[in-house]
Amino acid sequence: MKVFNKKFNSDELDINEIIEVLRLQQAPFKTKTQDHVSSILEEVFTRGDEAIKEFSLEFDGLDISSLDEARIDSKLINNSKSLVDKETFISLKKTYKRILNYQKTLLPSEKIDNNIIRKNIPIESILIYTPGGKALYPSTVLMAAGPAKAAGVRNIILSSPSPTKSLSPIILAACHVAGIDEVYCIGGVHAIAGFVFRNNSLPNVDKVVGPGNKYVAEAKRQIFGMAGIDLIAGPSEILVIGDNQTDPYSTALDLMAQAEHDEQACSILVSLDQEFTNKVESIINNEVETLERKDIIKKSLLDNGFIINLNTIEEAIDFSNKFAPEHLHLKLKDSSRIMDKFIYAGTILIGDDSANAISDYSLGPSHILPTSASARFSSQLSVNNFLVHPTVINLNKEELKGNYLDLLEDTITLSKAEGLSAHTKSAIYRLKKLKG
Repeated sequence: MKVFNKKFNSDELDINEIIEVLRLQQAPFKTKTQDHVSSILEEVFTRGDEAIKEFSLEFDGLDISSLDEARIDSKLINNSKSLVDKETFISLKKTYKRILNYQKTLLPSEKIDNNIIRKNIPIESILIYTPGGKALYPSTVLMAAGPAKAAGVRNIILSSPSPTKSLSPIILAACHVAGIDEVYCIGGVHAIAGFVFRNNSLPNVDKVVGPGNKYVAEAKRQIFGMAGIDLIAGPSEILVIGDNQTDPYSTALDLMAQAEHDEQACSILVSLDQEFTNKVESIINNEVETLERKDIIKKSLLDNGFIINLNTIEEAIDFSNKFAPEHLHLKLKDSSRIMDKFIYAGTILIGDDSANAISDYSLGPSHILPTSASARFSSQLSVNNFLVHPTVINLNKEELKGNYLDLLEDTITLSKAEGLSAHTKSAIYRLKKLKG
């Protein structure tokens, strides 16, 4: 079997040309997708409950007479503990505790000085969107709820598509562990619209977080402004950088682990050694047949898998920082020594022990990460995504003394320069009072 359809060499294409090819293939939104999402949003905005019910039946097979039927009874959530095996439930609890503890360490300090205070105010209500489809993601429930709980968000709602008026016991168990008792079994664009627009029976939220397919991502983009969003996530991606000292077997497993998310997942191997990449390909060929999601892995690697052979570590650094992957795994002999040169990525994994599988499931930092080069300007979901920071300004001219005079004089100078005479007059008035 041909594992990777797409291979590049820096002797044939320069770094910028390779990145252009990759990003063109990963273009997140097409006109048809945008138009389709817009039409659904408009229907929900216009017709409220009726549109949500119709789309739930059309897209998810959920037949309900009212949106209340889409809410899952809290008793089912509380009883979910008995429906999953003990080991799984314990792992959910341990993982959630790690996430919560880590996120609490990220809480910023409020006070700046005696006159200016940066407040930390939790968002009142959020929606955690959890994908349905080909896999279950209880880990996403924990990775989204933990930061929100650490921030102090009071109302956390979870929604995930299902035709059965319920969700998988393991998803409900994750909700139970995270203290989420308001759960709905609707999904897709119409769900996003329903929780954001105020013309229907679903509770209104201030922010939408969590991953989804391209339609959910586009819906989040279009509703931004009516509600906040965490980020617009494209297909999941990993960039592994290795050399002749790298373990080819673990590298093959790590690439397949990424590829099994879905057919659109992007797995890239950057290598400084051709023989190493040949070994990785051979191992994947042998091992993929042993995996449950082998068909997904094969298609993902064929369509969105890349091998890039480079000549120097400097080329690898340049490529990585420009590509800005969701996950960056440095498996080089001297990874620790040069890791500071790799600056743009959602998560940076150092050394073979730092498996992406661990990062995805059981570590403290959230696995909800920027994709499609957005790591160049955004970061993983954290407690800070659930806080707003109003600034409290309490100036006292007696305490500030000469500093208050400086503030007034600079205000007068700059407001005159901008032609805003009311600002100028306001400052002059206080200056006159100060001088008596």
